[in-house]
Amino acid sequence: DGPFPNNRKASTAAVAQMLGLPVLLVCDARSCAQSISAEIIGAMTLLGPGRELAGVVLNFVGSTRHAELLIKGVKNLSGIGAPGCIFRDSLPPIPSRHLGLVSPAEMPRGRHPYAQYGKIVANAVRIDLLCRRSRRLRAHVRRHPGDCGEPVLDSRLRGNDGKCKITVAIARDAA
Repeated sequence: DGPFPNNRKASTAAVAQMLGLPVLLVCDARSCAQSISAEIIGAMTLLGPGRELAGVVLNFVGSTRHAELLIKGVKNLSGIGAPGCIFRDSLPPIPSRHLGLVSPAEMPRGRHPYAQYGKIVANAVRIDLLCRRSRRLRAHVRRHPGDCGEPVLDSRLRGNDGKCKITVAIARDAA
């Protein structure tokens, strides 16, 4: 969420804007009703002018009735659609340790629950709606020609040769 209270540098909003990516907000809906809209409106405000949420996924929802109330309230109070709800007891706990989650590579083969999470989320969230909305939001992003093909809003992501300077690393050790 960014380490600086006085600016948005390194925040989710800044990174999404820099890379031209839509933002999906996942909200903890435990013990919430209308008040969750305040969290959503606050997140929309922090995204800044010209940026929109692709949608909201409500997590830890207690019941079907709770989901109905939340979805209706979120749409009425914040104007944002909630394309899905994940119920409180539908996901198994994520294995974790001090300072982080246990990666699938560290678990015995076939014993990690991540594929199960994918199936549960795919059944609980209208992925098609999110994709449509994300494509519409991305259509407004200014693109630069070049070899990396990504929307680039900050010239610091390109070297003097015009090539993309983004490096993505995935740590695969016990640390």
